[in-house]
Amino acid sequence: MKPGGFQIFVPALKGLRSLSLHRQLRSAVEVAIGCGEIQPGTPLPSVRQLASRLGISEGTVFRAYEELVAEGIVSTRNRKGYFVAIDENAIRPAHRMQDLVDEAVQAAASSGIDASRFLEFVAERARTLRLARRRVAVVGYTASLDERVSMVSSALDRFNVETVGLSYEALTSAERGANASPIEAFLVPLLETRFASDLLGSHAHRIIPMTLVVKPDVRDFIQQQPPDTRFGLVAHGHQFVGRLVAGVARLHPLRVPPLTASATNEQAVRELLGRSEVAIIGALARPLVKHLEPLGVPNVGLVYVPDPDTIERLESRLH
Repeated sequence: MKPGGFQIFVPALKGLRSLSLHRQLRSAVEVAIGCGEIQPGTPLPSVRQLASRLGISEGTVFRAYEELVAEGIVSTRNRKGYFVAIDENAIRPAHRMQDLVDEAVQAAASSGIDASRFLEFVAERARTLRLARRRVAVVGYTASLDERVSMVSSALDRFNVETVGLSYEALTSAERGANASPIEAFLVPLLETRFASDLLGSHAHRIIPMTLVVKPDVRDFIQQQPPDTRFGLVAHGHQFVGRLVAGVARLHPLRVPPLTASATNEQAVRELLGRSEVAIIGALARPLVKHLEPLGVPNVGLVYVPDPDTIERLESRLH
């Protein structure tokens, strides 16, 4: 990581003093990875380096790193430190393709089909599939799918592609095989690829990791707020508070520590709305607070959408 790269971890450590330092640091690393600022395979600063640069204890950094390792977001290499984990499914397709070709060649030979006829058949099938309307699935939690599907669909307008949303709820149903089979590629948020791989099973090699950016109009709204604005941040649950703070801290100085609440605690949300000047609602929290609208203060949902690098990766797959 470049020397200036340490700065991407600083904002979250200023955002919410009531959240433990290791959770703040963990969230800052998660958001930086999820937004593509730290690429898979990139070494993270050593425990000693990061602790020194941020002015926190080595134990705090070590605990944050180890929790990320347990989640499969970060990996360790013997005596070489911590690295952003590489999703094996992102590098597996070429090997999987070779295995499939070998199997097809062997099956043709055992059926008495000579090489020239086999190649003709392959070319014919390739032409048929190229002309067929293909399907791409944007995978995620139901509350965050609509905006992402719309953006991907617009970006792929020149391709003969249908973009659909595929929720984790659908993938955990009994029909998950039927849901996944006709889909050519699965766009999955980078931080969720491990979870999605388990759900997709034999279809996991079609995953394209999706790095995300805050939706432009949401980004502009947050950045336009005065530096001393008291934000109220409503997350889906307490485990998502850190990521929500880290995401907002990348867009705003947060000179006034934000108030936070879990969307599952309606009383806490109402109190937060009464004390804050602007409310930021996490994408997964929005359905849980919809019945409270109008919220009584200016508000916006913190919506993340695929970044240009993700669209480029997808286009390369479709060519």
